[in-house]
Amino acid sequence: MAAKKKHSKSGGSERDGGMFALAGYLHQMLGGAADFVRCISPREKGGPGEFQTVISFETEAAGQDLLMVGLTPTAKRLRVLTQYKFSLNPGPYPIRPQELNDIAETLKRSEAECNKSGRLPTQKILRSNRVLSPRASSSPALGEIQYEPYDPVDARKVLYSYASRFGIFEPDQLQQGVKQVIAELFELGASPGSHHLTRDQFEAALVGFNHPQPLTIGEAADEFRRRLEHQKSYRLGLDGSLLIDRMFVRDAMEQWIDDAFIVFTGNGGYGKTTALWQVLERDVDPKAIPCRLAALIVSDADMPRSFGNLIEQWRGAPDTSNAPDDVALERLKHANSEADAPILVLGLDGVDETHVSTAFREAAARIIDFFWRLHQKHKDTGAPPPARLLVTCRRQGDVHRFIDTATGLGVAGKPPAYLNFEEFTLQEIQTLLRQSGTLSSEPKHTLIATAASQLSLEYGSSSTPETTVYSVAAARCLAMLRHPILWRFFSLLTQTQQARLVDGDEESRPCKQLRRLVYQANATPPRSGCGCT
Repeated sequence: MAAKKKHSKSGGSERDGGMFALAGYLHQMLGGAADFVRCISPREKGGPGEFQTVISFETEAAGQDLLMVGLTPTAKRLRVLTQYKFSLNPGPYPIRPQELNDIAETLKRSEAECNKSGRLPTQKILRSNRVLSPRASSSPALGEIQYEPYDPVDARKVLYSYASRFGIFEPDQLQQGVKQVIAELFELGASPGSHHLTRDQFEAALVGFNHPQPLTIGEAADEFRRRLEHQKSYRLGLDGSLLIDRMFVRDAMEQWIDDAFIVFTGNGGYGKTTALWQVLERDVDPKAIPCRLAALIVSDADMPRSFGNLIEQWRGAPDTSNAPDDVALERLKHANSEADAPILVLGLDGVDETHVSTAFREAAARIIDFFWRLHQKHKDTGAPPPARLLVTCRRQGDVHRFIDTATGLGVAGKPPAYLNFEEFTLQEIQTLLRQSGTLSSEPKHTLIATAASQLSLEYGSSSTPETTVYSVAAARCLAMLRHPILWRFFSLLTQTQQARLVDGDEESRPCKQLRRLVYQANATPPRSGCGCT
């Protein structure tokens, strides 16, 4: 870095003292950190100087303050050499033609030195908080290098904006993060070894711990979707034959935009967990407008102990034990300041199940308490909440006891929104019957005709070509299959077993199993992970 000038009160100048040189060096580091953020951030259309991919970023290399190599959006390699010029009193001292020519010459020499190890198109940039004099503004040197203004306030804003991706918003934390980044660059520049800065090094310095994870929807949604898919396959056991999109659920989610707390109720086996998973999966879909973060909490060893604990886990923080809930929500909102509410849709499954651990019940109480208070607040303001909790249980009282225990307020005044699950409607069972691959052809045809006949009678219309006179046995079988857990069981039977049930063979083993399932589903809560709730 070229020596800085100190300007006296009389207007003369002399070599900078150590304090002024250090100030210049620190601002070089600050500007370099902002340059690094611009290189690794998603490229805005038409944005100058941004790489599609960063290959290397070095401080104090090739005789310049910064040396960057990356790929352009057209996959072409590009080298960028940057020299910083900072003054504590920039106004009276513009960059004049001779100084500009000297800077251009040093940048050209650095380019020639770099080209010895491989020729690359090279941008040569002067970045300074001093303006160009009128004569320098028309200098031929500007045809060889670029002049870009440097503003330390803007550089800090760039770093603050990047830190917000990880939920950092407190002024003290932001200041500390900038100091750590500058120290990291300072150490690299002074190191006798490699001067390369990696993304992991930069983010760890800025956030304050290793391997931080972003909370922004655009970057985190893929991981949330992967977790949901994992839970579908290995935890919940949700079966494709049950994944019918029940319209009353979708309509309710669109209607209750101001609710932060929604409860799915209904007997065992009526599809509450399936519907909950579908709501979360639909919200985390990147094609959804708006796309949201969505996650499902079930009883297991890695479950969060509170909402604050959950957000800190997502951030990758090493200590998640004492994270305040309100601060955690602010982190989530700050990371997604442009997103439509709700940012997060959180599912808490099976709070009524008696077999779950004490830790799960305690965590459920804390999470429900937080969202209950959020629900009350946003019902008062009328503004959509930034986050929403969906809970599954059998009866409204199953969730009331958590609210009573956690807050002492009960549910009077502004109760949660409730969505009650019952058996499939005739229209829904028709949709399921018509899904390919669920049933063999003969039982399917009989049941479709039976459902059509019943719908015709229900609406008082005359018979259609699709309807036929149906048997009592087929009608009884269809009535059983409107229970979601029994539909699932039936769809897994062999063609012969399906046909015997439709024909009314009540002594067959599958029929006895169906009757037993009806009793079990309504007598005791099914165990977590069975895919029946």
